[in-house]
Amino acid sequence: MEDETEKLLQNLVLTEEEDKVVKINPEHTKANESKGQYCLVGRTLSRRPINMEAMENTLSMAWGVSKGFSCKPLKENIFLFIFKHVVDKQRALRNGP
Repeated sequence: MEDETEKLLQNLVLTEEEDKVVKINPEHTKANESKGQYCLVGRTLSRRPINMEAMENTLSMAWGVSKGFSCKPLKENIFLFIFKHVVDKQRALRNGP
């Protein structure tokens, strides 16, 4: 599965909008730094709307999350994952997708 993912990523091309640099005010960074240790931002590659409940259930099983997490839409097909424990965040990063 890892080889398949690598092949797909080699063909991934960002649009001009996706490749833009986002500047963040340092004051906002310091105020939210502790919260960030529990968060990940992810994106789906589907053009169709995502069923949030189904995605949360599927990812919870795939990641092996023990303490739980919530998911908030940020933009179309871009999501903020907020974990209840930093170990679950690390497990999600390690286990993918």
